[in-house]
Amino acid sequence: MDNPTRIRYITRNFDALQGLKMVPFGLYFLAMGAGWLGKQGDLSLSMPAFLLALLAYWLIGRYYRRNFGRVEPEKGRVVFNFLLPLMILLLLWAASYVDYSMRLPVSIFGLTLALVLFAWWWLQEPRNRVHYAVMAGLVALISLAPLGGIGEGWSIIQPPGNLFHLLVGVILVIGGILDHLVLIKSFPQGRTA
Repeated sequence: MDNPTRIRYITRNFDALQGLKMVPFGLYFLAMGAGWLGKQGDLSLSMPAFLLALLAYWLIGRYYRRNFGRVEPEKGRVVFNFLLPLMILLLLWAASYVDYSMRLPVSIFGLTLALVLFAWWWLQEPRNRVHYAVMAGLVALISLAPLGGIGEGWSIIQPPGNLFHLLVGVILVIGGILDHLVLIKSFPQGRTA
């Protein structure tokens, strides 16, 4: 990227590129999927683990502020940054409801998640975070796997199943690490300390 394009890209996507902040939540989901935090609904291990993930998120945020500084979001971007995750959650909830009520042979929830991941990659300029497109393809394949006789149809990645937690954990960990690498490579000297 040339210098003005790089500066515009970093400032516009600065929060999203702080990927290490997502890794603790990814590890939390992986631990849930592996069954290390007890049964679904048991808060004796899952609540302390979630609070630990929140603490790690905050500490990693301090690392980014100390080593990379801050970027003030554009005026209209503050509302967008709040509304976009809310709209995505509503869309995924609606897809989950369709899965549960219609019980189709594929996972609409998974296909919707794949679409969200693909859009996340496609709408970024430049499209250098290819890992989201790859993850979208993998989620779509898993969602369509029941057509090939693999899995249990609509519920293959439906929450609260283990595959759902493992999938979300992998997306957050891998996506977070790769986003962090994009941020580091966007700086001329690649500051890491």
